[in-house]
Amino acid sequence: MDRWLCATVGISGVLWLGRLQGDLAHPHYAALKAGFALSYAATMWSLVFLTMGMFRKICAEERRWIRYIADSSYWMYLVHLPIVVWLQVAIAEVALRWSVKLGVVSAATVGLALVTYDLFVRSTWAGLVLNGHRRERAMAGWLRRAAAHSQRGETSLSGTSV
Repeated sequence: MDRWLCATVGISGVLWLGRLQGDLAHPHYAALKAGFALSYAATMWSLVFLTMGMFRKICAEERRWIRYIADSSYWMYLVHLPIVVWLQVAIAEVALRWSVKLGVVSAATVGLALVTYDLFVRSTWAGLVLNGHRRERAMAGWLRRAAAHSQRGETSLSGTSV
């Protein structure tokens, strides 16, 4: 079966049966529950394979920024929890919707984790332990190139390297 078709059928089944399977008094409750579980499983498997296929197509060639994110991912995993907790406490009393707070905390967490990776991990012994090799710091080069481009009046930062 085509993966897109399987995903569509699975998602449709989850949406339709999801409303019905919550009714414990329904005469076909067991069948609805089983259908919901099967639809959910088909949806998840289809989405896994669709995601893998999408990334195989998108990431078929080497991209430096993706390599940088991949290299920093373990460090980001290690440090994200204290950063998230600290930021949640810091903005808990701010009068913003939860969705805005979520976006702020997420973006700030990724930003802080990437900056600390570049400053304290990438070119140090920790980078050797986490990634198996040391690499040159990248953000300093990005900033130098951005400053050079702005002095020349250029707006494009194409050709950046990591």
